[in-house]
Amino acid sequence: MLTKRTLLIALIACCGIQLSALADTPYTPGRLIVQLAEHPRIVDNSDVVLTDDPVLNDALADCWVQDIEPLVPAWREDKHGHMEIDLSLLYLFHFPAELDVFNSATRLSQVPGVVWAEPDYLIPLARTPNDPSFPSQWHLNRIECEAAWDAFEDNSEIVVAVIDTGTEWFHPDLTDNIWVNPGEDLDGDGVVYEYDNMPGEMDEINQTDDDSNNYVDDFIGWDFIHYYNNDCHPSEDCSQQDNDARDYNGHGTHCSGIASAVTDNAVGISSVAWNAKVMGLRAAYHTDDGGGSFPQSCVVNAIYYAVDNGAHIISMSFGGGGGTSIRVACELAWDAGLVTVKAGGNDNSPYAPDQTTYAEGIINVAATNSSDHKAMFSNYGSWIDVSAPGDNILSTIPNGGYTSYGGTSMACPLVASLCAYIWALYPDYDNAEVRHHLLHTVDYIYDINEEYEGQLGTGRINAYKAAYGIFSAYITMGDIHLTDDVPGGNGDWRLMPGETAGVWTTLSNIWINPAYNACLTLSTDDPDITITNPVYEFGNIEPDTEVDNEADPILFEIDAGAEPHYSMVNLCFYSDFSDSITYEIPVQIGPGEILIYDFDGLAGDDELVQYYQAGFVEAAVNVDWYDIDIGDFPELNGIELVLSDYAAVLFYTAENDAVIPADVLDGLEGYLAEGGRVLFTGQYLYDHIDDEVFIETYFGCEPSELEVTNRVVYGLPGTVWDDSIVLLQGTQGAGNQQVPYPAYQPTSGIAMMSGETVESDKWVCFGKEDGNWMTMFMAFSLEATGGSTTTSLSEALLIVFADYFGVVESVEQPGAGGTLPNTLSLSSYPNPFNPTTTLRFSLPLAAQVEITIYDLMGRQVELLAAGAFNAGVHTIDWHAADHASGVYFALLQTRGEQAVQKLMLIK
Repeated sequence: MLTKRTLLIALIACCGIQLSALADTPYTPGRLIVQLAEHPRIVDNSDVVLTDDPVLNDALADCWVQDIEPLVPAWREDKHGHMEIDLSLLYLFHFPAELDVFNSATRLSQVPGVVWAEPDYLIPLARTPNDPSFPSQWHLNRIECEAAWDAFEDNSEIVVAVIDTGTEWFHPDLTDNIWVNPGEDLDGDGVVYEYDNMPGEMDEINQTDDDSNNYVDDFIGWDFIHYYNNDCHPSEDCSQQDNDARDYNGHGTHCSGIASAVTDNAVGISSVAWNAKVMGLRAAYHTDDGGGSFPQSCVVNAIYYAVDNGAHIISMSFGGGGGTSIRVACELAWDAGLVTVKAGGNDNSPYAPDQTTYAEGIINVAATNSSDHKAMFSNYGSWIDVSAPGDNILSTIPNGGYTSYGGTSMACPLVASLCAYIWALYPDYDNAEVRHHLLHTVDYIYDINEEYEGQLGTGRINAYKAAYGIFSAYITMGDIHLTDDVPGGNGDWRLMPGETAGVWTTLSNIWINPAYNACLTLSTDDPDITITNPVYEFGNIEPDTEVDNEADPILFEIDAGAEPHYSMVNLCFYSDFSDSITYEIPVQIGPGEILIYDFDGLAGDDELVQYYQAGFVEAAVNVDWYDIDIGDFPELNGIELVLSDYAAVLFYTAENDAVIPADVLDGLEGYLAEGGRVLFTGQYLYDHIDDEVFIETYFGCEPSELEVTNRVVYGLPGTVWDDSIVLLQGTQGAGNQQVPYPAYQPTSGIAMMSGETVESDKWVCFGKEDGNWMTMFMAFSLEATGGSTTTSLSEALLIVFADYFGVVESVEQPGAGGTLPNTLSLSSYPNPFNPTTTLRFSLPLAAQVEITIYDLMGRQVELLAAGAFNAGVHTIDWHAADHASGVYFALLQTRGEQAVQKLMLIK
């Protein structure tokens, strides 16, 4: 049985399944756009293009370039030659459509004189606003507004009532989106104002309540403030209620801009709902201490005004302290069909700030920062309904200005704006459906907010998912089980030629939406494996539900003539609108060649065997695992321990204090007497053996007075370890090697490795043979071996068991499948991914390597690696939680070659 943790350690390679709602950015096959440093001088254009540049010709031949033509054939040098950008140096390179475009671009980019080469992308239509400050509005990028705007619908019929300190209705980025009361707009022209000292048009100001709503000349909303508590700031208007709801504080104008700044008008900022109408209702004022106050009575009246005058959505960015009257007014609004949105508060507290929090239908909003973590100030709790960006949000302020504020006050109108966008896209919705749609088309953020599990609502809003109705699920996969306890198998858990075996796992839907049409698929390229029915269909997996296919595993048959080897099978989960989960599972076919003989005293996830298993899988060597602590094979069923069944044994210990039992030593001695090979390793192993004769016979060394004070050991010249450098406690190892540790001196053994320098006499590895048996003793923890620029664990295992013991096939340095890579390559898994993918790259030779992530526009996003790497296969993770969904490219560069991998980040 393979656990998920074991698989992850064992160089699991994942494959991505594309979501049905998304598509790769298209490009024209067989064509590249190339910028050259100078015009090419073409000698022959009949088959493969030839120029007078032999270096360029080599690349053209490699890519089968059949034609080169100017991208802009009508370029006029006499008219545009003085310009810095010379479009005449852009060319179209044509080659057979079946060739890989990215490989061709990489090859051509290596040529001196080629500035860059890229595919001829087919850019999809997208609505990107021309507002100059749009690039500074990180929150719109975070919730994927540009992708959402592909589904743009006119929002102008949706009215958002912003109940706050007022709105600067004559702000150049707000005026065109200010709601105009049709009952007072007598000529119906929608004009907000003629003069910025009063709303409305002069010929319509008649001191009459034309629409009989009890407010005279309320052209664009109402100012409900009239002198409260003697704390009104001198600059404020607190004398009387009137039809001029302008903002003297800034808070309300800022919230109004977030709710619906005029978008795509080449002015200022953008908003989710480009042209939804803002009903500015002034229910708060600037206090003389620099703060602000919302009189509850004003708020209640403002809520009612919104209900009575046709608002669809109410945004309320005020803190705690509200009583029953506001809660009741909010419930009136809900009953009347409105959506009500309220800021959760900025006290970093789990407690609900007021009764309004519990009003029926209200949407309580927490704030997140640019990395999707809870904003440090935001309240949280089970009463929060959803989260939204609220930290450092750029928006409008009085006097035609812009600035950035932070708070749940900012997150609240952002949610209201998205509600307006949803309602315009789905006009037949009622308020309950809008609310449900908003709360269930969000991004999962609890993976990076574990301490706030269940206290940030359903997730962080996502405009793209909301626009396209992507009700995504969040699925986790449990341990993956390989079993031969099926018809055609013998149930011993060892997969042998001629047997039938199966794969099953557990899936958990830990989020708010069902996973629709959920499936598991099994696939492989191994000709020795036949998958009889590769798909298992779960149907729909409901929220908070766990399912498995243990009773009906996906079966595969192993060919009776298969030689012992490691195979790889791909187990993939996918469902509609959910991230796929794919693991490449190493399957050992046939008996183990090597026995991992485990005396580490550990259990569960702490077992050190996982590192050895991973190393042997990478080296393509079959192994079995016997745990002395439990007296059994943990991964086999009913198998008796017979040491002579194995070509060699790896015996290791850990920091446990137990002495190795005499019967275990007797068994090893008997095995060696029959011609066995044993590797002994462990920092404390020498001290675990209470048998001086055994130590002298098979280790051939004794303690010295020296200690090794670092975690690097060096192979001695003339030994099998010649020129090898082993880093203990590297990034890929177990991390359990301690320093200092004792060094030894040889008695009858031969020293093979030393600590600190090759020349030092701090010997830590010895070999010994007598007749037909062989041993190697390492006075350190071999499972700690790791690091990308030194000997890997798989390489070290091959040095011992292939080069020294000679019991397995010898390869210099293992790549995928146990062979040295012969080409430069770069791949990723999973892909698509969220939020982390693993880049896997192979090097045929040791080289200086640089790996850089670029976005679709060619801008550098992140430098992942820069340094020296050995030949072989390496992995590095890209954590993209701080980046927006979309297409990215990973570029691997060595001194003479490049490789490109396209990445799809989906949130």
